[in-house]
Amino acid sequence: MFSALKRFFNKALKKLWKMFKIIMTRELERFMAEILDYALSVITNLMNQDMSTSDKRRVAFDRIKAEAIERGINYRDSWIGKVIEDCVIAVKLEF
Repeated sequence: MFSALKRFFNKALKKLWKMFKIIMTRELERFMAEILDYALSVITNLMNQDMSTSDKRRVAFDRIKAEAIERGINYRDSWIGKVIEDCVIAVKLEF
């Protein structure tokens, strides 16, 4: 009896986890679509600034976060980090 309940809950948790990952992936994609143009402009403007890499990243993070809040966009700190990384790569490939 106990093992049947355990199997049932394990299956249920796996399905919930899968649904959670799908929802979070869609939310990340939505965030990226809504903030990407702004983030690219921020990264492009900071590329030639006389600042350390960590200072540029902090400034970019703060500006993107403030813009997301102003627009009412759902975000996670990790999503902002990802958009910064993607934009830096895109800008470097462009030059």
